[in-house]
Amino acid sequence: MFKYEHYQSRHLLHDQRGNIPAFNKLLRKETNIMINEIGTYAGTVWKFLEQNGESTLSAVVNGTKLSQCQVDRAVGWLAREGKVSLRKDNRRHLISLT
Repeated sequence: MFKYEHYQSRHLLHDQRGNIPAFNKLLRKETNIMINEIGTYAGTVWKFLEQNGESTLSAVVNGTKLSQCQVDRAVGWLAREGKVSLRKDNRRHLISLT
């Protein structure tokens, strides 16, 4: 059984003896799930840009049906891999495949 406890702005899972290895295992699992989700979002954004060319971020949000947060994460993923370029045109942020 695990006890959920708030400690110095951190949420920890302890086993009955007060050990926290269960927290580390849970954190790795949650991180892997999130990485997989972001990779899926990135694929969706990449496909959208491949079909539509350079687009505003709001057009990507509307065209993919992803949330703004999901698109931001996907764009970060793609930018880190060097697959997209970003530029600002007046007040619009444009994204395109490289």
